[in-house]
Amino acid sequence: MSPKLVWASSVGVLAVAVVVWELQPALSNPDVASADQQVAAALRWMEQHEDWMTVPPEHGRFLWQIVEATRPRRILEVGSAFGYATLWLGRGLLGREGNITSIELLEERVEIARQALERAGLSARVRVITGDAFEVVPTLSGQFDLIFLDAAKADYHRFYEMLLPRLREGGVLLAHNVIARARQVRPFLDRIESDKRVIASIIRIGDDGFAFCVRRRGKESQGTTDTP
Repeated sequence: MSPKLVWASSVGVLAVAVVVWELQPALSNPDVASADQQVAAALRWMEQHEDWMTVPPEHGRFLWQIVEATRPRRILEVGSAFGYATLWLGRGLLGREGNITSIELLEERVEIARQALERAGLSARVRVITGDAFEVVPTLSGQFDLIFLDAAKADYHRFYEMLLPRLREGGVLLAHNVIARARQVRPFLDRIESDKRVIASIIRIGDDGFAFCVRRRGKESQGTTDTP
């Protein structure tokens, strides 16, 4: 049995409804509207280089919606690549408090990500760390409200076991490419299906999608055995 599928048509309606309610007051502030235009311009700049777009624009918009809906103060991104998804995450923080810690293994990618963040006006909100996430994450302090995983697919199950304790109760962990790369991430999918610490669904957007995991609250957040 695989994790429950939630189709984009049904999820999208809810997400957009939340975003419209949250975004309209924020964008009525001229400073926030100007900052949003700056991020949008940086995204267009990145979209001129197809290999920099490690998520399609519709997946980026979904990340933006999730940040708007959940209003996290601390975001952790594992696998920032060239920073395209990072800009979408950062766009959701405009007009309120919040920051992003983003980890990328390859320095040449980090250089481009930092350029993109500078163009977007998000450099002060995003800390990009070059290194192996398995070594970096244990050095980070505190818990996170939202975690976005888009790193080595074969290691998703290992990342999950490391990252879940760093996610606050009620927080959201999103993992990318779980439909198009389902075979590679199968151990991860099997784990989130049986893990009582989370409520997990698969969200399809176009030809690919996300695993959407919410860490349960209270004593349920500590359980690890299979759900009947």
